[in-house]
Amino acid sequence: MDLFQVDLTTIVAIWMAGSILLVLALALAARFAVKPVLDSVARLREARVSELERRFTRLERRFERVHNPEIARSGHSS
Repeated sequence: MDLFQVDLTTIVAIWMAGSILLVLALALAARFAVKPVLDSVARLREARVSELERRFTRLERRFERVHNPEIARSGHSS
């Protein structure tokens, strides 16, 4: 019966060490999996901000032409 005698403390220690290593491996894998996704989201947001800036600039110019007749006559805008 010595073959089936199990030390519970040893099993728990091995299980905890394995769990810690598994969590570290999963964290490392997640870091490399998430980085490209976050980079693409950042590029998408940057493109959207530049599009909004362009639209606001066009709107400001139109507003200036409507409210300042001299700009509309001369054809210049700031």
